[in-house]
Amino acid sequence: NMSDANRYASSVPVSMEVKNITTLLEEVFHKACLLAEQTEIHLNYTGIDQNIYCLVNGELLERAVLNAVSNAMKFTPSGGTIQAQLTRRNNRLYLSIQDNGTGIPEHLRSTLFSRYSREPGVEDGRFGIGLGFVIIRSAAAQHGGTVLVDHPQDCGTRITLSLSISSDSESAL
Repeated sequence: NMSDANRYASSVPVSMEVKNITTLLEEVFHKACLLAEQTEIHLNYTGIDQNIYCLVNGELLERAVLNAVSNAMKFTPSGGTIQAQLTRRNNRLYLSIQDNGTGIPEHLRSTLFSRYSREPGVEDGRFGIGLGFVIIRSAAAQHGGTVLVDHPQDCGTRITLSLSISSDSESAL
């Protein structure tokens, strides 16, 4: 993340191309599942059984998804489960990634999207350099969406990226 911080975490528009986002996300989650298996964490991804073509920056979206999954893996106990699901409502996609860890402490929630913000100190290897959520939010914004972080049923953390399905990309095909 550090070497790509300025490129991914800026508000400068990135190059976009029309891609099948369902196939792209299936490939990203296939990679993520292989990583999760090495940590004895179960990653279950449920996609959409429909080809959806839209304007995306595949590299940025992949980086954001892998950051979200990586965060979930850091705080999910061995043998735990991460659930990821892609849904569609009208011209928006929603990608939710939920772990069953301890959740984000209340006092840290207000700084999640602050660049280089991290607690506790560097001695806790689960915490990165403070760019993951910045990149996730930037990716969502670049794709016409937002990020919601919540804690359903007081168990774990759920990150939901909303992404816009551009009408321009749909009419181009």
